Amino acid sequence: MKTVNIIERALQFGINVVCLVVHSQSWHNEIRILRNQIIRSGTSIGANVTEAQSGSSKQEFRRYVQIALRSSRETEYWLQILINSNLLVKEPARQLLGENVEISKILTAILLKSKS
Repeated sequence: MKTVNIIERALQFGINVVCLVVHSQSWHNEIRILRNQIIRSGTSIGANVTEAQSGSSKQEFRRYVQIALRSSRETEYWLQILINSNLLVKEPARQLLGENVEISKILTAILLKSKS
């Protein structure tokens, strides 16, 4: 089984979110808030996973992973809104959504393992 490097995966996910959102043709000034929210939450996942690696204790590590997981869930929410309101190209956005679900599962597994 291949080892998953969650830091690299979350970094690539954040890059993909930024690229999809910035290059989308359907952005209007009225939905600038949505664009900013998904960029913030999508890039926060990797930032918090990276921060967790520098945690000074197991408790601090878990806290940052929990924040990353919450950011992942928030990103899922924003992706659902943008997909269902036809504001993003559906196929690339659905691929991002699938990757986000996988990242959430990995973060959940990390949390469960860190508690035992």
